[in-house]
Amino acid sequence: MDADDTTLTVAITAGPRWTTDAHEMPILNDVGGELMSVTAISGTSSPQTFTVGARSVNGVTKPHASGTAVRLARPAITSL
Repeated sequence: MDADDTTLTVAITAGPRWTTDAHEMPILNDVGGELMSVTAISGTSSPQTFTVGARSVNGVTKPHASGTAVRLARPAITSL
């Protein structure tokens, strides 16, 4: 992924697939230390396609190698 690309192809290697529900967008993701605002996700199997509305939300812009982890930037934390 170049530093200016706005589409990600994301392979799901563990856990459930990402939501494709438009009502749950945007989702703030951390991709190799760069925060991206994902405005749409398509695909019901792996890989899924992420449409990025804004890159460098945290001021970091850089290219990303294949296999870079894609995570929620602010995952929900629950207590037991």
